Amino acid sequence: MITKEMPIGEVVARHPEAIDIMLKHGLHCVGCGVSPYESIIGGAMGHGLTEVDVDRMVAEINQKIGASPAAKAKISADGKLVSLSKSAAKALKKLMKAEGKKSAALRISLEAGGCAGFGYEMEFVEKAQEEGDETVESQGITIIVDSAHRDQLVGTLIDYKESLRETGFVMKNPNVKSACGCGHSFGV
Repeated sequence: MITKEMPIGEVVARHPEAIDIMLKHGLHCVGCGVSPYESIIGGAMGHGLTEVDVDRMVAEINQKIGASPAAKAKISADGKLVSLSKSAAKALKKLMKAEGKKSAALRISLEAGGCAGFGYEMEFVEKAQEEGDETVESQGITIIVDSAHRDQLVGTLIDYKESLRETGFVMKNPNVKSACGCGHSFGV
């Protein structure tokens, strides 16, 4: 699902069919040098569109991409949108207890940045934050998947490794096409 806060370049890269809709609505910066980093709302407002116009445009894009093959659901090996390994669930439950968040859910999303394009963002939340966020259950933990990044996260297994060299959560994401040398960011 596309949101008006998403960078224009990310939307165009993931859904080229959105270009015609953006142009039709008067968002003509889809090919300029700033657009890859500018949000849809920022670019649209710069071109004189109102927030209502932007909402209509985004709704039309979402309707269009909903029928596209790229929007079809892929699932992880265990049949989940996103899933946890036993070690990840154990580590998360320990963190939840330590932070007093026993009834919270784990929300996973992506953050633009890093040398390869995206990084993972995880936080404990009480409920879905955006309309369209999807909720799944894995290893006894509720996971909320950010609707804006569903296509890039679908099929991801969240694991937890503990060793002398590194300790922490490891994302096994089948959608990753490139990664940086440090392993903290990736491209799709």
